[in-house]
Amino acid sequence: MKVFSEKLKSGDTVDMVAQGIAGEHQAIVTLEIEYLNDPTMADLVDGRFTVVGKVIRIVSKGDTISLIRKSAFTLAPKNILENMRNILSQLSDSKGFNLPEIKWELEGPAFQIIPIAIFS
Repeated sequence: MKVFSEKLKSGDTVDMVAQGIAGEHQAIVTLEIEYLNDPTMADLVDGRFTVVGKVIRIVSKGDTISLIRKSAFTLAPKNILENMRNILSQLSDSKGFNLPEIKWELEGPAFQIIPIAIFS
């Protein structure tokens, strides 16, 4: 799991999928790790925040934004990614791990934002 986690991380940014946006839109907030209060992002997981930023990408319904676009996994065929998702789901079901739903891409309508300010 440690190697898997490291392969998903690249660069100095991390993407978070924002929940609870008005309308049927979804959003990816790209955060610079060096500006976070807590690099483990524990303070962001359960909080409710307002984000002010610049929208850098918009996708319409039927299009997607890859959540693994900055990692080596972008080169993997879709069937390999699906097999990995199934294996991780089985771990969650049978071994008692509490893993969230695994997504490789975010379906539109969606947008990606670079935050200028995040506050609660």
